[in-house]
Parts: sequence; C-alpha cells; structure tokens
Amino acid sequence: MMHTHRNGFLQSAFYTLCLLGLSIQPLYADRCRLAPLAAGVPIALVIANSQYENGTLWQSVNDANAMKNVLTQIGFRVIFKTELNKRAMDKATREFRQCLQTTRGVGLFYFSGYGVQVNGENYLLPTYANFSDEADVEYDAFQVGKILDRLKLVKNDLNIIILDASREIPSLRTSRRGLANMSSPSGFFMAYPAKAGKTIQEQRGQNSLYVKNLVKVLKTAAPNHKRIEDVFMQVNNAVIQATFEQQMPIYNGSLKKRFCFGGCKKTRKRSFETLRKVKLTVYSNVEGATLFINGKNSGTIRNGKRKVKLRVGRRHTVRIEKSGYIPVVKSINLQSTQKIVVDLMQAPKPETRQQMMPSVGF
Repeated sequence: MMHTHRNGFLQSAFYTLCLLGLSIQPLYADRCRLAPLAAGVPIALVIANSQYENGTLWQSVNDANAMKNVLTQIGFRVIFKTELNKRAMDKATREFRQCLQTTRGVGLFYFSGYGVQVNGENYLLPTYANFSDEADVEYDAFQVGKILDRLKLVKNDLNIIILDASREIPSLRTSRRGLANMSSPSGFFMAYPAKAGKTIQEQRGQNSLYVKNLVKVLKTAAPNHKRIEDVFMQVNNAVIQATFEQQMPIYNGSLKKRFCFGGCKKTRKRSFETLRKVKLTVYSNVEGATLFINGKNSGTIRNGKRKVKLRVGRRHTVRIEKSGYIPVVKSINLQSTQKIVVDLMQAPKPETRQQMMPSVGF
C-alpha cells in the first residue's frame, strides 16, 4: 500500500512539475542569448523577411547580411533573424530589449522586407503572410510602435531604427504607398530609404542602393568618429544623386546627447582661435547657383565662385542648388583658409507624353 501511495505521490509531483515547467517557460523564452555582455556594449537586431505570397525579395537577405557584417565590424553584438512570422518578430524584439537591459548600450534595429503605413502608423509584414487590404495589416502585421515602446523601457541614451521597407507591394490595396515619417521619441533616431509615402527605386544587384551606400559609409564612420547625422546625410546624398532625385531617403532624430560612431572626440575649450573666422572659397561650374551654408542662404555663384567667412574648428554644411540641376551637399571641417569645388549635374529631363507613346503604323 505504501508503495502504491509513493508511486501516486511521485506521479502527482511529476505532473505538477510539468505544469510548472510549462507555466514558467515563457518567462525564459525571451532571455538574451548574447553572452557574455559587458556594460555599454551596443546591440543590434537585424531582421530580413524575403519570402512573401507575391514573390521573393532577393535583396532583403543580402542587405541584412551586409548590415550584420558591418555592424559587427564597428563593435555591435548582433541578433540576426530571417523569415519571421508575426509571433517570431514579437519574440525577437523582446529578446532584443532583454539584451539592451543588460548593457544599457546603444540599440540599433534594422528591418529589410515589406512595410506599409495605415492611419499614420507603420507596420512590418511578416513572412509568408497574405495581405489584401489595410484591415489585414492592422491585425496581422507587426506594428513599429510596439518596438519603440519596448525600447523606451530600456532607458538607454540612443536607439537607432532603420526601416528598409519602403517597397511597392503589388497585391495590397492601401490608401498610401511607402511608410509614414514617424516622429522620433526622445533618445531615438529613425531612418528610411525613401520619403514618406514614396517607394524605393528597385535596381539590380546583390544589394539595394540604400544599403550599399550605408554599409560603405559605416565602414569609415567609426575610425573617423563621424556623427550619426553626418553618416546618414552622406548616405542620403549618394542615393539622391545616383537616382537623379527619384529616391530621396530621410531621417529624423531626437537625441539626448551627441552620438558619434567610434565615440565622439573630446572638444577643446573655446578660445580666441576657435572664434576666429577664415575665408572659404566655393567654386562651381554653374553660374547663378545659390549657395547655402549651414542651411542659410549665403549668396550666389558669380564668375564661377563665391567667398564667405566662417569660424574655424567647426563642421559646416555646404549646399549648392539651382533649378534644373541636382543639388549637391558637402560637409567640411574648417581649420584654415580653404577652397572647395562643388560642381552640379543637370537633372534628367522628364520624357514627354509624345516620346513615351509607341508609334503605330498602318
């Protein structure tokens, strides 16, 4: 009899442990698997979804791999995921938050795949999902606001969100194309490969134009201690020029403090030398083009040049533009009297309706 009671007790205990195991499993399912992690280490979550009902996005996984590699090179620990459904995307973002809770370092989220905006909110489409209208998106896609809310809880200094999802979706009926330009919460920096409501220019090649330029700039960003704004400005200008303004990436940020890849160099105390002004001569091939320095109108190009006086020891943004030409932006660190050349290229003329109509013969 005692043997029977003992077996019954052990059996009950076994089932109890199984139930407890099932109940506590979710508590550990989203733990950070990047170990060991030191304080301050930057963490990135890179997701690529390429398999969709209407076809395969061949560049998405290539782009995500390129981002994973360059982020690893510049010091990030990377969580890399591909072909996620909504539940898996949700789980990956929770693990991402857990890792950031450990280090309190900079967070970077990169997604490559399809995205769509509905009522001013951005959604990322999970893999293999079938979406026909906006109602499907709101119920079955992953809302970007969810990851923003999770990262706010970390209370770190900066989170970078790169939504590489502004693609044309053939099978989806929506009121607006592309993504919405969501305002960045405090401590966030958000980047998009195309303007709000626009989609990217699809091009052949292993990587998309945006990622190809982003990877190229990031490789030199850390050694040169580039500010995050300068990195994305350089990327955006490269894409704008390559597509003749047909694709215009954007970014916005609400930074708590300056952020430079590789760390910001310590600034010296201001002295008379830093208050001194020197001459900058800007040469251009387009007569009458308008010169902007740090966003302010600084006159026009006359006789092929324009001279201005600026303070030394500062980074200045030089922009030249004229109707009919592709604008050019350069960033310079002025230390002494300097001369720069900023040449413009003519913008391509739009094809007329008559040129686009096929000829018909009888």
